[in-house]
Parts: sequence; C-alpha cells; structure tokens
Amino acid sequence: MTATYLLDLECPRCETRYDASRPRNLCACGSPLLARYDLAAARALRASGWLGEDEEAVVLNTGTGLKYPDNVET
Repeated sequence: MTATYLLDLECPRCETRYDASRPRNLCACGSPLLARYDLAAARALRASGWLGEDEEAVVLNTGTGLKYPDNVET
C-alpha cells in the first residue's frame, strides 16, 4: 500500500504556490519549485502503526528543504 502527502509546489523566491497535480518545473519568476509535504500526516501514519518502525519513507524530489531550513516546520 502507498500513501502520498504532497501538498503543493512552492517558489522559495516569491512564495507562489502551484497545484502539485500538474507537472511544473519553474515558477513564473524563473525559480525552481520546491515540493511541500504534509509532515504531520506522515507522523500520524507512524503513530497509528500504518508505517512501522522498520519501514522507510521515500521522497522523490530534486530539491531539498535543507537549503531553506527556516521553511521546515517541526
């Protein structure tokens, strides 16, 4: 079984958000887009036992939130 919690795509430069269901690489301002995930929902899957301690989550993404650590909610 698979689950996805991709919320949307966001531009780190101008903060414009785009629908993640439509393929897109760049914002209208020319900046690459970052994928935004609902991490709270992923944590809820872990807490419910749906995602076990010995299982891994895979994120397919060419960008990284580590470049913009202030954007990562904990």
